[in-house]
Amino acid sequence: MKIPPQNTFSLAVGPSLVDPAGAPAPFDCATLSVPNLPRMATSQLSCCSFSPSILVMEALHALPGVRQVDVDERAGRVTVVYDYRLVNTETLSEALGEAGFPASV
Repeated sequence: MKIPPQNTFSLAVGPSLVDPAGAPAPFDCATLSVPNLPRMATSQLSCCSFSPSILVMEALHALPGVRQVDVDERAGRVTVVYDYRLVNTETLSEALGEAGFPASV
């Protein structure tokens, strides 16, 4: 069993990335750079029970079409699997910015 590195969080929701007939679903994957993620954690959180990763996941999962979010706090990267028919990378970046975590693709 592979143990994920510390400060890496993942959450997947929604249907499988393969449809029942075995054809690939209309999903794409993007990695966004969030360089200030670790530094911002201390200054922006009012309660120590919420990590920046949870806030990032909540911001992205609120968007239609987001299926999986992986947050690597140490590297300052967020990888998102999403339905490209419903959301695009610009919208993903904007959602993170509005949540207080400026990001770029």
